[in-house]
Amino acid sequence: MSEKPCAVEGCAAAVGRKGARGWCSRHYQRWLKSGSPLGTTRPTAEARFFAKVRQVGDCWLWTASQDQSGYGLFSGRPGGASIRSHIWAYEHLIGERPPGLELDHLCRNRACVNPYHLDPVPGYINWLRGEAPSRINRAKSQCKRGHEFTEQNTYIQRNGSRRCETCMADHRRAYEIRKKAA
Repeated sequence: MSEKPCAVEGCAAAVGRKGARGWCSRHYQRWLKSGSPLGTTRPTAEARFFAKVRQVGDCWLWTASQDQSGYGLFSGRPGGASIRSHIWAYEHLIGERPPGLELDHLCRNRACVNPYHLDPVPGYINWLRGEAPSRINRAKSQCKRGHEFTEQNTYIQRNGSRRCETCMADHRRAYEIRKKAA
């Protein structure tokens, strides 16, 4: 045991052998539970949330942790469960999300948590407005070899993707030629 006194003013207890941030074990345990060595309560969820937001123009950018997709993560639910920060902002500043709807970022910035930049829409509308590769391909009017996607020239696969009939016929002819040559 160390003979060094606890760093909390007015405490005469000695610091534990691991140092515990310069506090005695009682003040260290209080810090673990409440975020303060004196046992005072942690800041409110709102205060913790807005400490992680930086305003840039109209957007409120999330400066803390983000998931692989670029959406902010916030531990604002009871028990410390993480939630996407834009969802937390919408639910606490606007109200409940309508069931079955997704929040679409109208500013197209996934790190933005401004609830007025979020529009509750069905998933398909969110996808249509987005920048996903599947949505971009869906908007193309020609295949990669320049053939038009018309009703007669387009084959819709089971998964919903499109194939060019002209390219498929060219591929089949080339295959048959290779097959005969072998």
